[in-house]
Amino acid sequence: MGDVVIEAVDLSYSYRRSTVPALLNVNFKIFEGELVVVTGHTGCGKSTLSRVMNGLIPHFYKGTLEGKMFVWGHDVGETPLKELCKIVGRTFQNAESQLLASSVRRELAFGLENYGIAREEMVERISQISDLMGLNTLLDKAPYELSGGEMQRVALASILVMDPQIIVLDEPFGNLDWRGRKALFSNLLSLHDKGGFDSSGELNGKKTIVVFDHQIDPIIRIADRLIIMEQGRIVQNGDPRMVFSNADAINMPCIVRLFHRLKQEDITNGKTPLTPKELSERLATSK
Repeated sequence: MGDVVIEAVDLSYSYRRSTVPALLNVNFKIFEGELVVVTGHTGCGKSTLSRVMNGLIPHFYKGTLEGKMFVWGHDVGETPLKELCKIVGRTFQNAESQLLASSVRRELAFGLENYGIAREEMVERISQISDLMGLNTLLDKAPYELSGGEMQRVALASILVMDPQIIVLDEPFGNLDWRGRKALFSNLLSLHDKGGFDSSGELNGKKTIVVFDHQIDPIIRIADRLIIMEQGRIVQNGDPRMVFSNADAINMPCIVRLFHRLKQEDITNGKTPLTPKELSERLATSK
């Protein structure tokens, strides 16, 4: 297990003029290279938690923040937002609102230009990220010409090309159909395996990825950890297959629900299957 790159310590937060805390005594650690899924019902606090991770809270959204959130050792409450943006890249629930340039190519170049990246390196980064995300045929299109799934992929690529250490995705699957979810899942799978630039400019190494969503299938199949929130608190935190061994867990994928309906007493031990292949194998061993 790698270094701790995100840590919440007794974290609580209340929005201005709200009488109910959005976060309450939240504690967790996320390690370098992990893919963590955070889920829960609407209003559970997951979007608020994602805003704290990249400093939108407390630097943009005002309210009362107690406790600490650290990203790569930086206290988000004391680190300028412009510095945090270099460490944590975040996509928003509405990808369309995040796309500002006249074309996909210009969108990918926008942040690099602001950072003063040399033109040769910009071209190389855009080329490699376009290959990784399957965007080569979209580079000259305007954002308004794209589907919802394509917009989400471009928004993610525009963050990834900046090479932050941590990627935070807020509801990336929520507004996508099954084709869009499948394409984004494939992109995240590639990103989890090979998503950073090494000293020679080549893509190399895992990214730390945190996905906040109530639509967690199929991303949960490759997740290292699942965090479930309720009313601003963390109520489950662990291996997804172990968390879903509890038949009362929320936001179960359809495979998990089917498993709980079909299983007999002699196959209740062990980890819950998350894929059709795992389900078939588990049911076969129960005979």
